[in-house]
Amino acid sequence: MHTLASFLSKSLHTLIDILLPAYREVYNLCKILHRDISARNILIDAEGRGILNDWDLASKLKHGRHHERVGTWQFMSCLLVSKHHTIHTIQDDFESIFHVVLYHALRYLPHSGARENVLELVRQIFDDQMLDNEGNRIGGYGKRNLFENDASLGTFHSPPLQRLVSAMRGAFRQWIRFFDPPKADVTSVMHDLLAMAAENPPTSTSLTRPASTSGFVLDGFDSLDRMFYTVLTSTTMTWPQDEAPTDCFPRLRELENK
Repeated sequence: MHTLASFLSKSLHTLIDILLPAYREVYNLCKILHRDISARNILIDAEGRGILNDWDLASKLKHGRHHERVGTWQFMSCLLVSKHHTIHTIQDDFESIFHVVLYHALRYLPHSGARENVLELVRQIFDDQMLDNEGNRIGGYGKRNLFENDASLGTFHSPPLQRLVSAMRGAFRQWIRFFDPPKADVTSVMHDLLAMAAENPPTSTSLTRPASTSGFVLDGFDSLDRMFYTVLTSTTMTWPQDEAPTDCFPRLRELENK
């Protein structure tokens, strides 16, 4: 078995594109949520096939009931980490898949930002947390800023990768705004909290709640499949052939220790 670290951007997305139908079958036939999709739980076998591992925290769907909050913090959805009590949905697992892709892209693939800034960017998005008044761990401001502020992430050198990341950010922005729309009297407070979580404050504070979930990009597996399939089969974008995945974290840790 291998981890995702050694894969190029196209290989990574092909892997997820193959993995999604398998999870769809489990979800549709058994009504089970994985609830802990993370970098460690997506493995690659000797033939390059993706394996979604570690179902210890999986749970049957509980419509209208609260699950206990579980998962790997860095890859949990924005809504799950920002609220101590919430219902775990398939969209939360979709967002975890996105965070796995984004984490590996930031860590290993060419990006417009100076590599010295990548570690801080990763911390803002994936490690953001604090304790509320009751001692519960909460976070999500860095992830919310990721979805609300188009300038917060920079761009990847791979055009197909950049297109996929942009499309998924837009889809999750829509979903999060529906389920957690800031009220008019707290919009400025949310704006300040997001600004604290990243160097750039969010550019959009006009958060309106759709009348229904019909037509949502994240209404099920089909929409997510289409995003990956469209990018992987595009004839107008070229996947880089000279990518050399390089772990930027060791060098950044050396810079921090100087």
